Amino acid sequence: MGGSGGSGADGNRVTLQNGPSDTLTVVTSGTGSNGILLQSIGGGGGQGGSVTEQASNSTTNAQLGGLASSVSGSGGGGGEAGVVNLNMGNLRIGTSGDNAKGLIAQSIGGGGGSAGSSTNNVQGGAVGLSVAIGSSGGSGGDGNTVNITTRDGLISTSGNASTAMFIQSVGGGGGDATSFVDGTGNSTLSLNGTIGGSGGSGGSGGSVTVSNAARLQTTGDNSIGLYVQSIGGGGGSTSLAAPGADSNNSFSGSLQVGSSGGSGGDGGTVNVSNSGVIVTTGSQSHGLLSQSIGGGGGRVSINSAINNEGTTASLSFGGSGGDGGNAGNVTVNNSGSITATGDSAYGLYAQSVGGGGGSLSSTAPLSVSLGGSGGGGGNSGDITITNDGSIITTGTTGIGIMALAIGGGGGDVGSTRDALSLGAS
Repeated sequence: MGGSGGSGADGNRVTLQNGPSDTLTVVTSGTGSNGILLQSIGGGGGQGGSVTEQASNSTTNAQLGGLASSVSGSGGGGGEAGVVNLNMGNLRIGTSGDNAKGLIAQSIGGGGGSAGSSTNNVQGGAVGLSVAIGSSGGSGGDGNTVNITTRDGLISTSGNASTAMFIQSVGGGGGDATSFVDGTGNSTLSLNGTIGGSGGSGGSGGSVTVSNAARLQTTGDNSIGLYVQSIGGGGGSTSLAAPGADSNNSFSGSLQVGSSGGSGGDGGTVNVSNSGVIVTTGSQSHGLLSQSIGGGGGRVSINSAINNEGTTASLSFGGSGGDGGNAGNVTVNNSGSITATGDSAYGLYAQSVGGGGGSLSSTAPLSVSLGGSGGGGGNSGDITITNDGSIITTGTTGIGIMALAIGGGGGDVGSTRDALSLGAS
């Protein structure tokens, strides 16, 4: 997704609003059926998805912004994104299906968007997700301001990889890529690619402001209640889910999270105020997650039963080469009630990472490296959390409140069962 060569066209303003006493109701059913999608994308892109009911194998290639001269969002200068605004009185959204988010609002410069695939009943085959999230060459366009206000309502999702509210401003190309594969057994899983721009100068993420009073409720795995993100240098969010109890599955591949070469763009400021009730019950389903990342990166989620033997998968957090971008300040004010009952689910998590990186939540064994390499590492921003509400977590390795500010690249790792290396080089 995203144009290549020349200079990408700019995205325009996107606004959705109603009166303070008005109600908007959206109900969807089925895999990949998001409730509301608001996108302003500079440099080309949009939304793509596929559903396959039965297959001997599954391979997903998600290119959001592009990382090679023959694909989207490469070369030239990436277009600038427009402002995205949502101002709702009573907002009621319900989705029932995997990869079906409630509300998505994205301002992405440099090309990208949202892509998802779902495959049912893969037995003994190969399951692969190859991602290229972030523009390459030239100068990545900037993400713009995103303003979200909900005064009342309910947003509920019941599928896996189905976040209730996903709000994102990305400079340098990127977005959101998910792959959900059900019914795996004796299968070979692989995850490869890069999250973050390559070469040139990464665009900067815009400021993101969210004021939420609606009730947010998710029941699936990897389904966050409120997820807010500003990323400079390309990146976003990716997840690979192959649930089941078959530990005969194996896992391979190599994933780089953080921009490489050139100069990583800066993350924007993130301001979140929540007075609503947030309830999540699935594993890896945080209540409220807010991120500002400079230098490329984002969040990676892997959910599958994997055999330790024969597993060669590796993941590296942090930019490589060039100068890592700086992260912005993250401010969270919570007066609502947040409950996260799944394993590896945090109640309130605020993160500011300069130099590339992000967050990993995995039930599969991985070899992980945290910290950038080469060039100059970017600085983190300040994190301010004010909590007047209740925060409850009950799952294994769950955390109530977590704040993480890192300069020089890196992030956090949850539930890995293999080698772990800390520190920039």
